[in-house]
Amino acid sequence: MSLTQSKKPKSYLRKRQGAHHRQNKRYVKTYWPYLPMLVIVFLGIGINSFLSHRSSVLGSESNFSVASLLQSTNSFRSADNVQTLVENTSLDSAAQNKAQDMVAGNYWAHVSPTGKSPLSFIASSGYLYQLTGENLAYGFSDYKQVLNAWMNSPEHRANMLNSSYSNIGFGIAQSPNYQGKGPKVIVVAEFGQPVGAAASGQPVNSNLSASTVVPVSRIQALSGASVWLVAAITLISFAAVVAIFIRHGLAFKRLAYESEAFISHHPLLDIVLVMICTTGVILTRTVGIIS
Repeated sequence: MSLTQSKKPKSYLRKRQGAHHRQNKRYVKTYWPYLPMLVIVFLGIGINSFLSHRSSVLGSESNFSVASLLQSTNSFRSADNVQTLVENTSLDSAAQNKAQDMVAGNYWAHVSPTGKSPLSFIASSGYLYQLTGENLAYGFSDYKQVLNAWMNSPEHRANMLNSSYSNIGFGIAQSPNYQGKGPKVIVVAEFGQPVGAAASGQPVNSNLSASTVVPVSRIQALSGASVWLVAAITLISFAAVVAIFIRHGLAFKRLAYESEAFISHHPLLDIVLVMICTTGVILTRTVGIIS
């Protein structure tokens, strides 16, 4: 009986196991820098979901009042050295009827699908006007966000600060599922100058027939930030995403082609980049619409 020595497996059949693949403390330590990044991402998702849910709940509970809307509108006008507006019951009626009509018809426009314009609602209320304007909003959680959004839009701001207007009326209506987006509050502001009153400014009627949809981000609604700031935050967040992909793309390439350990060099920089991206997403999410 002869004993034969088993052949050694060829080199390309051998299982390769580098030091950086061994399941030891050094191996696990390689991935520690990614833990805070994952925490930041999941925390950002949770904060965004909480704020979106909170906005929907507050909106459905109608955290609005005509008195608050009027007071804040006049505060903006006073700060701009424009005479304050006087609430008019006829314009209140017109605005309320318009808001309820939008809920009943489930539409978003200055002119209803049946062709009824803001002027029709105002005329039906008995208000005799020589100049009118209308601002619309929905999806916001309180009156401050609505007014910040209007003040941040050139057309809506023009109505808010137009010195030709002397009267205003507000309408507030709730919808359990407005345009399939869940519970929302629709806010309507009708501005007016009665017949016979002297107009001290230029007429601003351009948005009475327009059906524009202007999304408003969370930072605009909360602070009245300009659209340029929103664009800057978006650009910075995008740059951070690109930087992360470039850095880790190169690391993955070295791992795949050069068999180098995939280690996050300068993890603090990666954490900051992830934080910038997450914060940018939260601040630039749309929370309401104006028209």
